[in-house]
Amino acid sequence: MDESVFEPGEVDPVEFQLVNGHDVRVAVGEFSEKLDPDAWRLGVIARKQFAIRLYCSEGTLPLRQKLAHQLNDGKEFTRGSVPEIFKALKEHLASGDYREHDEFVDFFDWFLEMVQEKWGMTGDAVELMEKWRGEPAQLEDKWNAFCDEEEEEEDVD
Repeated sequence: MDESVFEPGEVDPVEFQLVNGHDVRVAVGEFSEKLDPDAWRLGVIARKQFAIRLYCSEGTLPLRQKLAHQLNDGKEFTRGSVPEIFKALKEHLASGDYREHDEFVDFFDWFLEMVQEKWGMTGDAVELMEKWRGEPAQLEDKWNAFCDEEEEEEDVD
């Protein structure tokens, strides 16, 4: 498919439930970029960017979903490959193979590997995949440690 012709509305979001009962939603479209806390404090305005977003209800209140991961156009996939990525995802769900994913991390690993194998992810995406292979709790611990360091620096002043 020609990348200049593809429109986000051509691909509907895909929703399903993991074996552990958590809901997953995979959507594609124009989203505001995610900014780090320092950028927000400096008043940086988020730009729109084309991305595939993965949402999950794991670790949230009932009937809620949070953004789990975002793959960006030009870094982790190409815009023209989106219909094929979603076709492969829908085939995976139709075959029932998604039941092998006990947790969101398992599904995310499969999704990234599928995109990498079939549509040639760049090095940035491979680094992202390695970064997110850790358990979410480990990432939260790293974030909390980072925040604690910032608070200590502010207390010193």
